[in-house]
Amino acid sequence: MKYQLTWSLAFATAFVVTFASPIQKLLISHSHDSSHQILKAKVKLIAAENTDKPPVYGSLFLIETSEGVYVKGKIIGLEPGKHGFHVHEIGDLGNDCVNAGPHFNPAGNTHGAPNEETRHAGDLGNIETHHVDNSPGTITVVNQLDKVVTLDPKADNGITGRAFVVHALPDDLGLGGDDESLKTGNAGKRLACGIVEPVNY
Repeated sequence: MKYQLTWSLAFATAFVVTFASPIQKLLISHSHDSSHQILKAKVKLIAAENTDKPPVYGSLFLIETSEGVYVKGKIIGLEPGKHGFHVHEIGDLGNDCVNAGPHFNPAGNTHGAPNEETRHAGDLGNIETHHVDNSPGTITVVNQLDKVVTLDPKADNGITGRAFVVHALPDDLGLGGDDESLKTGNAGKRLACGIVEPVNY
Protein backbone atom coordinates (compact mmCIF):
# COMPACT_ATOMS: atom_id res chain seq x y z
CA MET A 1 0.00 0.00 0.00
CA LYS A 2 2.88 2.34 0.89
CA TYR A 3 4.57 1.82 -2.47
CA GLN A 4 1.30 2.22 -4.33
CA LEU A 5 0.67 5.55 -2.60
CA THR A 6 4.21 6.75 -3.33
CA TRP A 7 3.85 5.84 -7.01
CA SER A 8 0.47 7.57 -7.21
CA LEU A 9 1.89 10.78 -5.76
CA ALA A 10 4.81 10.67 -8.17
CA PHE A 11 2.46 10.14 -11.11
CA ALA A 12 0.23 13.02 -10.03
CA THR A 13 3.20 15.36 -9.69
CA ALA A 14 4.49 14.38 -13.14
CA PHE A 15 1.03 14.95 -14.64
CA VAL A 16 0.74 18.43 -13.14
CA VAL A 17 4.25 19.44 -14.21
CA THR A 18 3.62 18.22 -17.76
CA PHE A 19 0.33 20.01 -18.30
CA ALA A 20 0.66 23.03 -16.02
CA SER A 21 0.98 26.57 -17.30
CA PRO A 22 4.45 28.18 -17.31
CA ILE A 23 3.66 30.07 -14.10
CA GLN A 24 2.40 26.90 -12.42
CA LYS A 25 5.57 25.09 -13.46
CA LEU A 26 7.65 27.82 -11.88
CA LEU A 27 5.69 27.55 -8.65
CA ILE A 28 6.04 23.75 -8.61
CA SER A 29 9.77 23.85 -9.35
CA HIS A 30 10.41 26.14 -6.39
CA SER A 31 7.84 24.76 -3.96
CA HIS A 32 10.28 22.29 -2.39
CA ASP A 33 12.94 24.92 -1.65
CA SER A 34 11.98 26.15 1.79
CA SER A 35 15.05 28.42 1.91
CA HIS A 36 13.81 30.50 -1.02
CA GLN A 37 10.83 32.77 -0.47
CA ILE A 38 8.73 33.00 -3.62
CA LEU A 39 7.66 36.58 -4.26
CA LYS A 40 4.67 37.07 -6.54
CA ALA A 41 2.72 40.05 -7.84
CA LYS A 42 -0.10 40.92 -10.21
CA VAL A 43 -0.85 43.90 -12.43
CA LYS A 44 -4.24 44.95 -13.77
CA LEU A 45 -3.61 47.16 -16.80
CA ILE A 46 -6.26 49.80 -17.41
CA ALA A 47 -6.65 51.94 -20.50
CA ALA A 48 -5.64 55.56 -20.73
CA GLU A 49 -8.27 57.82 -22.28
CA ASN A 50 -5.91 59.89 -24.41
CA THR A 51 -6.80 58.33 -27.76
CA ASP A 52 -9.84 57.70 -29.93
CA LYS A 53 -8.62 54.17 -30.68
CA PRO A 54 -9.96 51.03 -28.94
CA PRO A 55 -8.92 50.76 -25.28
CA VAL A 56 -5.85 48.79 -24.28
CA TYR A 57 -6.13 46.64 -21.17
CA GLY A 58 -4.90 43.36 -19.73
CA SER A 59 -3.31 41.56 -16.83
CA LEU A 60 0.18 40.48 -15.84
CA PHE A 61 1.50 37.98 -13.32
CA LEU A 62 5.00 38.27 -11.91
CA ILE A 63 7.03 35.72 -9.99
CA GLU A 64 10.57 36.04 -8.70
CA THR A 65 12.89 33.05 -8.80
CA SER A 66 16.63 32.58 -8.52
CA GLU A 67 16.78 33.34 -12.26
CA GLY A 68 15.08 36.73 -12.00
CA VAL A 69 11.55 38.09 -12.30
CA TYR A 70 9.27 36.43 -14.82
CA VAL A 71 6.58 38.67 -16.32
CA LYS A 72 3.75 36.84 -18.05
CA GLY A 73 0.28 37.85 -19.17
CA LYS A 74 -1.99 39.06 -21.95
CA ILE A 75 -2.84 42.52 -23.25
CA ILE A 76 -5.86 43.31 -25.41
CA GLY A 77 -6.25 46.06 -28.00
CA LEU A 78 -2.73 46.93 -29.14
CA GLU A 79 -2.09 47.57 -32.81
CA PRO A 80 0.27 45.11 -34.55
CA GLY A 81 3.93 45.93 -34.02
CA LYS A 82 6.27 46.62 -31.14
CA HIS A 83 5.32 48.67 -28.09
CA GLY A 84 7.50 50.09 -25.33
CA PHE A 85 7.01 48.23 -22.06
CA HIS A 86 8.39 49.78 -18.90
CA VAL A 87 8.14 50.01 -15.14
CA HIS A 88 7.61 53.63 -14.10
CA GLU A 89 8.58 55.17 -10.82
CA ILE A 90 5.24 56.03 -9.19
CA GLY A 91 2.25 53.80 -8.51
CA ASP A 92 -0.26 56.44 -9.62
CA LEU A 93 -2.43 55.76 -12.69
CA GLY A 94 -4.04 59.20 -12.89
CA ASN A 95 -3.96 61.72 -15.74
CA ASP A 96 -3.90 59.01 -18.44
CA CYS A 97 -0.94 57.27 -16.78
CA VAL A 98 1.18 60.44 -16.80
CA ASN A 99 1.17 60.49 -13.00
CA ALA A 100 3.24 57.29 -13.04
CA GLY A 101 6.23 59.54 -13.66
CA PRO A 102 9.43 58.60 -15.49
CA HIS A 103 10.98 55.19 -15.93
CA PHE A 104 12.01 53.61 -12.64
CA ASN A 105 15.70 54.50 -12.46
CA PRO A 106 17.25 54.30 -8.98
CA ALA A 107 20.81 54.12 -10.36
CA GLY A 108 20.46 57.31 -12.43
CA ASN A 109 21.41 55.61 -15.71
CA THR A 110 20.46 56.57 -19.25
CA HIS A 111 17.77 54.59 -21.06
CA GLY A 112 18.82 51.32 -22.69
CA ALA A 113 17.91 47.80 -23.73
CA PRO A 114 16.95 45.14 -21.16
CA ASN A 115 20.14 43.17 -21.81
CA GLU A 116 22.47 46.19 -21.50
CA GLU A 117 24.42 46.99 -18.37
CA THR A 118 23.54 50.70 -18.69
CA ARG A 119 19.75 50.96 -18.50
CA HIS A 120 16.95 52.09 -16.27
CA ALA A 121 15.82 49.37 -13.89
CA GLY A 122 12.38 49.78 -15.47
CA ASP A 123 13.59 49.30 -19.04
CA LEU A 124 11.90 46.08 -20.14
CA GLY A 125 12.20 46.84 -23.84
CA ASN A 126 9.33 45.97 -26.16
CA ILE A 127 6.41 43.62 -26.36
CA GLU A 128 5.20 42.66 -29.83
CA THR A 129 1.66 42.34 -31.14
CA HIS A 130 1.11 40.13 -34.17
CA HIS A 131 -1.66 40.66 -36.71
CA VAL A 132 -4.24 37.88 -36.84
CA ASP A 133 -6.47 37.69 -39.93
CA ASN A 134 -10.23 37.89 -39.34
CA SER A 135 -9.68 38.62 -35.67
CA PRO A 136 -12.02 41.13 -33.99
CA GLY A 137 -9.17 42.19 -31.71
CA THR A 138 -5.56 41.49 -30.91
CA ILE A 139 -4.10 39.62 -27.97
CA THR A 140 -0.50 40.35 -27.06
CA VAL A 141 1.23 37.59 -25.12
CA VAL A 142 3.78 38.83 -22.59
CA ASN A 143 6.55 36.43 -21.64
CA GLN A 144 9.69 38.05 -20.28
CA LEU A 145 12.44 37.41 -17.77
CA ASP A 146 14.27 40.34 -16.21
CA LYS A 147 17.38 39.94 -14.08
CA VAL A 148 17.62 43.53 -12.81
CA VAL A 149 14.36 44.22 -11.00
CA THR A 150 13.06 42.47 -7.90
CA LEU A 151 9.71 42.15 -6.17
CA ASP A 152 11.31 42.84 -2.81
CA PRO A 153 9.80 46.21 -1.80
CA LYS A 154 12.80 46.97 0.44
CA ALA A 155 15.38 46.53 -2.32
CA ASP A 156 16.77 49.42 -4.36
CA ASN A 157 15.45 47.84 -7.57
CA GLY A 158 12.15 46.75 -6.05
CA ILE A 159 9.15 47.35 -8.32
CA THR A 160 6.30 46.35 -5.99
CA GLY A 161 3.98 49.34 -5.69
CA ARG A 162 5.28 50.92 -8.90
CA ALA A 163 3.52 51.05 -12.28
CA PHE A 164 3.83 49.13 -15.53
CA VAL A 165 3.13 51.28 -18.60
CA VAL A 166 2.42 50.14 -22.17
CA HIS A 167 3.31 52.65 -24.88
CA ALA A 168 2.02 53.39 -28.37
CA LEU A 169 5.34 53.18 -30.23
CA PRO A 170 8.39 50.92 -30.25
CA ASP A 171 11.13 51.56 -27.72
CA ASP A 172 14.29 52.46 -29.66
CA LEU A 173 16.36 51.12 -26.73
CA GLY A 174 18.39 54.32 -26.41
CA LEU A 175 19.72 54.11 -29.96
CA GLY A 176 17.63 56.91 -31.50
CA GLY A 177 20.43 59.47 -31.48
CA ASP A 178 18.58 62.18 -29.54
CA ASP A 179 18.11 63.23 -25.94
CA GLU A 180 14.61 61.79 -25.70
CA SER A 181 15.92 58.40 -26.79
CA LEU A 182 18.17 58.35 -23.72
CA LYS A 183 15.20 59.20 -21.48
CA THR A 184 12.17 57.34 -22.86
CA GLY A 185 13.27 55.41 -25.94
CA ASN A 186 10.84 57.59 -27.96
CA ALA A 187 8.08 55.13 -27.10
CA GLY A 188 5.28 57.68 -27.42
CA LYS A 189 1.93 57.91 -25.66
CA ARG A 190 1.01 55.88 -22.63
CA LEU A 191 -1.84 53.57 -23.64
CA ALA A 192 -2.33 51.54 -20.47
CA CYS A 193 -0.91 51.25 -16.99
CA GLY A 194 -1.25 49.22 -13.81
CA ILE A 195 0.22 48.99 -10.32
CA VAL A 196 2.41 46.06 -9.24
CA GLU A 197 0.49 44.53 -6.33
CA PRO A 198 1.86 41.71 -4.14
CA VAL A 199 -0.12 38.47 -3.92
CA ASN A 200 0.02 35.72 -1.32
CA TYR A 201 -1.09 32.65 -3.29
